[in-house]
Amino acid sequence: MNAGPTAVAPDPAPVATTAGTPGELLRAQRVLRQLSVQQAAEDLHLDVKLVEAIEANNFQALGAPVYAKGHLRKYAVLLGLSPDTVMERYRSLTDVPSVPTPIPVTAPPPRQRRRGAATWLTKPLVLVLIVAVAAAIWWGISLLLAPPHVQLPVAGIQASGETQQAADTTPVIERASLATVETPPSMAAAKPALAAPTAQLASVPGPQQSIAMRLEFSAASWTEIYDGGGKRLMYDIAQPGQVRTIAGVPPLKVTIGVADAAAVAINDRAIAVPRQPGKDATRFVVLANGSVQ
Repeated sequence: MNAGPTAVAPDPAPVATTAGTPGELLRAQRVLRQLSVQQAAEDLHLDVKLVEAIEANNFQALGAPVYAKGHLRKYAVLLGLSPDTVMERYRSLTDVPSVPTPIPVTAPPPRQRRRGAATWLTKPLVLVLIVAVAAAIWWGISLLLAPPHVQLPVAGIQASGETQQAADTTPVIERASLATVETPPSMAAAKPALAAPTAQLASVPGPQQSIAMRLEFSAASWTEIYDGGGKRLMYDIAQPGQVRTIAGVPPLKVTIGVADAAAVAINDRAIAVPRQPGKDATRFVVLANGSVQ
């Protein structure tokens, strides 16, 4: 009995190299890998419209050129293409020198000021006004500085003298006792309250301690890492053999395009990178105690 033909496993999807533009090259490779636009958008964490704009070479829809380059590299790694090949075709489209159109600058002619009879009449009036204001100020100051003329009656002078003599006859002991003033209890009780702000300042908590993460890559992989405050710690395509060490305030939000390409250690302790079924990319969160969710 003759055995039937042996089933042969299909080869990996070939790389499409006949396309001219970067968008055509990426689209042809996606079709060869039998990926839909929706699946590619989910793996790239992008909107479907942005993936369609990349394949249509509509890079203005992606924002600044730095974002367009990052999305192209990320898409190339996802499809198994060389990021350098895709970037060469991108530069062939964008490296066109643009010559700005000169804009003629026309300045209006300066306006000539005419000095008529009104100008000559204004100067004397201004001088008269200045002199009048200065005279009014001098007259007001002279009134303030003049000493007042007060005539005291003779009886008042005699009465004041008798009062002074009576004050001199007051015993020295009585005057000393009158000068002694006791401190009110309310003021003495208010002194310890000054130390209250120091106790309040001591209870303020200090800044949260950061955690360290070490990533060693064995293959090219797009990687994004943000700290608990939303600060970007890493946003790049790691190359094979590259080692990155970062530190940030937890929780750290990590996205790795190829989960098998990265070995991760938290505070010098190696961890297992979480995997998502059926996907190369992975996402996870590193908490303050070093655990992974």
